[in-house]
Amino acid sequence: MMMNKKELLGSLELQLSHATTELEAPFFEIATKAGNKWTTRYTSKPQQQASNPCWEPLTLALDQITKNGSLDSPIRITVKDSSTGGAVDRWIGSLQTTIQELVSDGEHAFPIKQQEFFTSNCGMIVVQNAKIAATS
Repeated sequence: MMMNKKELLGSLELQLSHATTELEAPFFEIATKAGNKWTTRYTSKPQQQASNPCWEPLTLALDQITKNGSLDSPIRITVKDSSTGGAVDRWIGSLQTTIQELVSDGEHAFPIKQQEFFTSNCGMIVVQNAKIAATS
């Protein structure tokens, strides 16, 4: 789905949660793809000692997360667990989707995988709210 220039001034409003076992301080990142490179566009705040964390709602400008206004542009959501000891954050898993898939069908869930070529499921990203909002 392509958007016209006026619609492209809008934003994606999104709220996510993660259904999983307890993690130390889980957070997520949203990245967009250009060519073969993924670029992080948003990083959530970690949720301390959270089992099934629900992150704060976020708003992202569509012109920063779409390619030529296409809601079918790929985005990646990666879940990590923040280390309190200053060590490297632990990678939990990721999923690849599109904005169009995020905003369709109300609340829904996506499985996250430890590696794209593995089939092991390491939790679910639950889309609690997702919509395209026009910029006033």
